[in-house]
Amino acid sequence: MTSPTTETMTDRGEILEKSCNENKGSFLVLSGPSGSGKNTLIDFIRETDPTLRHSVSATTRPMRGSEQEGVAYYFKTREEFEKLVEEGEFIEYDCFNNNYYGTLKKEIEKLLGESANVALDLTVPGAVNIKKAFGDRVKTVFILPMSFKTLKERLDKRKTESAEKIRERIKAAAENEIGVYGCFDYIIFNDKLEDSKRAIISIYRSFRDGGEADIKEAEKYKQKNQCVRCEELVRSLKKEAEEMLAEEK
Repeated sequence: MTSPTTETMTDRGEILEKSCNENKGSFLVLSGPSGSGKNTLIDFIRETDPTLRHSVSATTRPMRGSEQEGVAYYFKTREEFEKLVEEGEFIEYDCFNNNYYGTLKKEIEKLLGESANVALDLTVPGAVNIKKAFGDRVKTVFILPMSFKTLKERLDKRKTESAEKIRERIKAAAENEIGVYGCFDYIIFNDKLEDSKRAIISIYRSFRDGGEADIKEAEKYKQKNQCVRCEELVRSLKKEAEEMLAEEK
């Protein structure tokens, strides 16, 4: 089949969204470069609120280390994934680093049917497509690393990918990911983990409970209030990535 693209997914969530309007579940979507700390923050929120559910995505990338089927991902062959695309089984999907990643309709139907709040770790196009499909029920958070050197160290520690693959991830993050922060509701600068935890919990609680203190705290992290700092950091990160990649040639 022709390789699928994210553009074909723009309206995929419409039928599902209409069928789930009566449910109260909302989405917290985290996105950002590999190694930026998305899953660490999702795990933290789930520890503080066991009712928050994590939507398991499907992927064609190989299983890593101690990962388990149906826990980390639903692992698919390329042929299996593309068959699911043809059958309209994804709300959104994307191809990143030569592997597909996608959110299955049945996974979301199950969670929304329970009126659950749902956390998702998605690629940038995936986050944008979920927002288009579900509107205000989705709060998107972009995790910006403070340094590509630190990001590379985290990826190296995983010992799951070759140096060339990590180089590709750094290049993709610099060229295609960090500059699109303007598409997101909130920005977290992942410098100190404790600060990032404080930020994500206030964002989550601000729309889960609507408490005045959490809404006020979450306001700090809104994208519109962070533009200047984002612009400066993105310029710095792109320069750092250029230098890193040039040294490794």
